[in-house]
Amino acid sequence: MLTDRRALVPLVLVAVALLVVLVAARGAGHATAMPATGEAAGLTSAAGVSPPVHRTAHPQRLLPVVAPPPGDGGYAFDAVGHGRPALWDPCRPIHYVVSGTQPFAGANQLLAQALSEASAASGLQFVSDGPTSEAATEQRPAYQPSVYGRQWAPVLVAWTDAGHIAQLGGPAIGLGGAATATVHGTPRLVSGIVYFDAPELSLLALRADGYAEMRTVMLHEIGHLLGLGHVADPTAVMYATNTGQGDYNAGDRRGLAASGAGACSRYS
Repeated sequence: MLTDRRALVPLVLVAVALLVVLVAARGAGHATAMPATGEAAGLTSAAGVSPPVHRTAHPQRLLPVVAPPPGDGGYAFDAVGHGRPALWDPCRPIHYVVSGTQPFAGANQLLAQALSEASAASGLQFVSDGPTSEAATEQRPAYQPSVYGRQWAPVLVAWTDAGHIAQLGGPAIGLGGAATATVHGTPRLVSGIVYFDAPELSLLALRADGYAEMRTVMLHEIGHLLGLGHVADPTAVMYATNTGQGDYNAGDRRGLAASGAGACSRYS
């Protein structure tokens, strides 16, 4: 029988460290795998398989750089290679698709609002590619040319359950993270996942504070998608446990601003 886990234990917001295994970049040297960090690996690409790489002329940011709040620190990055964090390319939108049936009326709208908040805080643009029939899997390929063409697969947002994703069988109701690849010496985030336990969200939707709780969960997992890791500050959305934080705090916002402050890549 499904129960509301918050009546038993706090909701644990789990990061998924996602690994791209030896992806080769055609026509532009080669890409090397980034090490997996965090709790688990969730996104893979067959060795030697990746999209063709094209040189991009005069790339420009899609959104302005976001000025971080005053102060220092308060955030951490999940994936770091060659002494620097892996970041999304701010000159290209982060495409995403959604699978599964929304667990409550307005779930897709709440997700879009959370993505909009993360976009405003990071300076990275999200673009919805609509629904997909692709189901959530424990090891999702980062490159699926037969499904999405010869490009990195869009981020998969899935309304799923513990029957499909074992890590959702414990106190966690959300998983998020990104896949990394290094091209021409620069680590990049290239694809990702954001998975939610739909049955648990449907129960949360019945609570008086349920929508606020779910918003925090979504902001947390989107933070992981943008490269942020857990922090020790219990007032931060990127703290490992949902304690009713609500909005991103100053440390979260410094991290999000940093996640979107990377240089535009010269290669697609």
